[in-house]
Amino acid sequence: MKTTIVFAILFASLSLSAGYSPTGISEYFSDGKVYYRGIYEDQEERRLLSSKMSSSRCVNLQVFDLDVGKTSKVFEKDLRKNRSITGIVFERPLSPSSQNLYFGGGHFQNQKVGSNVKDRIIIIVYDSEKETSSLWSANRLGKELKEITQVTKFEDWHIDLTNQKIRVFSKRSDSYQMREYPW
Repeated sequence: MKTTIVFAILFASLSLSAGYSPTGISEYFSDGKVYYRGIYEDQEERRLLSSKMSSSRCVNLQVFDLDVGKTSKVFEKDLRKNRSITGIVFERPLSPSSQNLYFGGGHFQNQKVGSNVKDRIIIIVYDSEKETSSLWSANRLGKELKEITQVTKFEDWHIDLTNQKIRVFSKRSDSYQMREYPW
């Protein structure tokens, strides 16, 4: 039986209270044995004319291993004030009867058919001071965490499923430069 791979992108959104976000990162891994939940922190910002605005940002990702009943955080320490988790990406099998797939955000190319789901996740962390997103890789339990690369707002990236590569493209005058990393 053939399966088709699709990725789930989960974008962190604003929450109403610290530590809880019913609309933020809240997702099960493909096999249903691991659950991811964003940990949020409230922050106040000063606006023009001294008005304040409250918002929340995702400072860490809690991973629940449902097989053994344990939980852990992906990052040892919560992210600094200028950094926030904006999404996680992982492979998800779909029914073989699915004909048309939408790969959200333009991050997925060259899909594989009939492959196993990769046991990895990508965590996207945005840095508001540098205006960059860093891509972090971890196993599905949030362990073996390592930074893959940083992507500026002028670059884009995707995952080539067939060749198992993460590719970052930068515009250089009249052409593009490509960097690639193993997936």
